[in-house]
Amino acid sequence: AMTLGEDIIGFLETLPIPEGKLVGSPMKLMDFQKRFILDVYDNPVHTKTAILSMARKNGKTALIAGLLLAHLVGPAAVLNSQIISGAMSRDQASLVFKLAQKIINQSGMLQDVIKVIPSQKSLIGLPMNVEYRAIAADGRTAQGLSPVLVIFDEAGQIKGPQNDFYEALVTSQGAHDHPLMINISTQAPTDADLLSIMIDDAKAGDDPRTVCHVYEAPEECDVLDREAWATANPALGVFRSMQDMEDLANAASRMPSKENSYRNLNLNQRVNAEAPFVSPQEWKACIADYDETPFLEGVVWGGLDLSMKTDLTAFVMLAEYEGKFYTKAEIYTPK
Repeated sequence: AMTLGEDIIGFLETLPIPEGKLVGSPMKLMDFQKRFILDVYDNPVHTKTAILSMARKNGKTALIAGLLLAHLVGPAAVLNSQIISGAMSRDQASLVFKLAQKIINQSGMLQDVIKVIPSQKSLIGLPMNVEYRAIAADGRTAQGLSPVLVIFDEAGQIKGPQNDFYEALVTSQGAHDHPLMINISTQAPTDADLLSIMIDDAKAGDDPRTVCHVYEAPEECDVLDREAWATANPALGVFRSMQDMEDLANAASRMPSKENSYRNLNLNQRVNAEAPFVSPQEWKACIADYDETPFLEGVVWGGLDLSMKTDLTAFVMLAEYEGKFYTKAEIYTPK
């Protein structure tokens, strides 16, 4: 007998690809997608929270659409249940609904068993009376819902450690014995954001009901490192365009202002996409062993920023010595 995970994989591979150059042909899941599905659905202690994090354009939304259809009319459907896809913005929420709708429109089999209600971004799976809705943080609230499944799209966009909308979706699942929350997203910019906290907690491995697969490039990698691209982009060269990746990497290596967003979105690293005055790589390239000589023998400028005792005083020296510049900073709180 096949496991639930294997049944879901089999179901997804009967679905038509909703858009792009292979539109209409059956979905062909890659190994990383199959591993995620098997780990989530064949977990002996029942998965409660699942996280799949990878760089953008690796088939995230199509996988979400496929999974929600598996819960709507496929092997994971539960009689008279409710399923939700959530996102921080209406645009993001409607992407999942529209992709599911495209799959249904290309499949005579699905058209017969699913009722589409575009005005409410809602689908009804008729055989098991399963209702699906796409909702957003900036739209109607999550009150009054009781979904057995929530798929959250781009939880990495949640800033800070807590979010009322996300919390409302989690608590709305309380009535079910085995609720499932799936998060599919690129990484959040900082360690202090909700998705990062969840990933770090999952990596600590204390809860067997949490499944976490993260594809990220090594922290110190060069933006042009092809092995690093492949680590963060498991679909690279299949449905993630290699040419597009090359173009983005070349732009990031030429323009420091693009490097941070490239690292976050395309290498799936925890990097704030807002461009700083000096990029982290350039900053680190300046680290050298401390030497007093330039400040004793070179030309030295000083800058002093005084403060009250509730703030920091900074005295920074810049020395020019043998064609290079050296900095020395004294930063302290005054008595």
